[in-house]
Amino acid sequence: KRRALKAGPGAIMKTSVNTDVNAPPKHPALCLVAAAVTGLSALAFGAAAVSVAVRGTGASIPQGATVVEGEVLAGRLTRSPAGEDFLVGEVTLGRPAASTAVDHRWRGPAGDRTLGVETSAGTVVVEVPPVSEWRGRPATDERVVQRLDGLPIVSDVDGVEAQLTPPYAIAVRALRPGDAIVAELGAAPRVGADENAQPVAQLFVGTRAQLEGDLRQREAMRWPMVFLLGLMAVACGVMAVRAQRRAGADRPNAST
Repeated sequence: KRRALKAGPGAIMKTSVNTDVNAPPKHPALCLVAAAVTGLSALAFGAAAVSVAVRGTGASIPQGATVVEGEVLAGRLTRSPAGEDFLVGEVTLGRPAASTAVDHRWRGPAGDRTLGVETSAGTVVVEVPPVSEWRGRPATDERVVQRLDGLPIVSDVDGVEAQLTPPYAIAVRALRPGDAIVAELGAAPRVGADENAQPVAQLFVGTRAQLEGDLRQREAMRWPMVFLLGLMAVACGVMAVRAQRRAGADRPNAST
């Protein structure tokens, strides 16, 4: 019993030393790396917070003499595999709720990018940019099918059966007659484009009132975003300082 009592405190003391949170780190190099990474993260979050605070979200609706604003006129329609037929758009074929880590989707443009627009000053012919560059409220129609036979565009895609299995998810993002747009001119002419069409540098789909309403909603989140980015910058800064101090605690002093 006496030996057991003498061994008890020693065992407890040994355990307390091994679990001391203030003990020097075993890998100071890792602490230095952690300090550098969190320090850089603090700088990045801080810079983002300052940028949002000064410049806002950075979005704006163009205006001026180079802006064409109105409704898309009727023209040659392309048969759509989802939704109504359209003038110009992009068709995507994939699987429902597919993982984006491995993208097996097929995506292709369709229709004519040269459009007529009815404005307050008359009709203007423009050439819109690719769908991936559209902003605002472009309409997207989605559909899930078991077979592609007989469907426009997607039934002609080669090698679908080798990469995809039913059901198939079809999405169409497109412009149709009557859609409202705000287009800023000034892009470089595309090779082979209609000489009478004015190339569009930025395309916003929707009326100006709708687009400005969306912009106000985003601007309303400006200061909460600044606060969140600032908080993350402070947290990363504190972590960087603590990691640097932990690394310095393991440096050999001169007396040893």
